[in-house]
Amino acid sequence: LLFWHGRLSYHRSSLLANFIIHRGFIISAIQLIFSCVFYFVSIPVFNSYLQLGYATLFTFWPVFAMILDRDLDVSVMDLFDNALKYPKLYHSLQSVNYLSLMNFFVWLWKAVFQATIIMVFTLLWFKDESYL
Repeated sequence: LLFWHGRLSYHRSSLLANFIIHRGFIISAIQLIFSCVFYFVSIPVFNSYLQLGYATLFTFWPVFAMILDRDLDVSVMDLFDNALKYPKLYHSLQSVNYLSLMNFFVWLWKAVFQATIIMVFTLLWFKDESYL
């Protein structure tokens, strides 16, 4: 139980933590870009219903997929044997790759990049209706 569920639990928890930070930072970065483009106006881009919908409905499926994801398909009888046979599976847990500062900045960079792309395409799509 410790070999299998401990490894998967750490992997899933770290992915979920990174994804939630990523999800929140996209909203913040979009608001920051919007404020900079529109002369630092203090109008929120998203109302509360859109933020609630984004946090629950739009990002429900990736979280659900992360929780049910299994990187290895093994039977219960082979868990201990595979843990001893393939120790490389546990090296990433020992080197703390999933919750490192570098990994955090990679997820942060992805959020900034995605927010920039979203805002650029939105501004280009609605360029006739903007008040720049």
